[in-house]
Amino acid sequence: MTHLYLMPGMAANPSIFEHIKLPEDRFTIHLLEWQLPNPKETMSDYAKRMVAFIVHEDSVLLGVSFGGVLVQEMAKHIQLKKLIIVSSVKSKQELPRRMKLSRKLKLYNILPTRLIEDVDKLAK
Repeated sequence: MTHLYLMPGMAANPSIFEHIKLPEDRFTIHLLEWQLPNPKETMSDYAKRMVAFIVHEDSVLLGVSFGGVLVQEMAKHIQLKKLIIVSSVKSKQELPRRMKLSRKLKLYNILPTRLIEDVDKLAK
């Protein structure tokens, strides 16, 4: 049995995977959700914390968009059967210029944390 863990992008919730159907005799799907980061927590520390939700050995880990960035960091702290990234980047060099600029200007600080807590409200 292969355990497949699915990590959505930052602006999405696990419902984006609701239509994925795989043979149940070969795969068990586990949906991961974003946790609020701790103050001043590094990406590596956040990834280590997220690895605690992977409870099966030799699993497959799939991440979409920024979830793809996160699962790559998680893969550094756990042994996987396979790592799959979808609509994401493999390194900082692949980031679009606008994202690099947003990081330098710290534009991510403009969005209040309470909006990020409930992505559905943010979408509305």
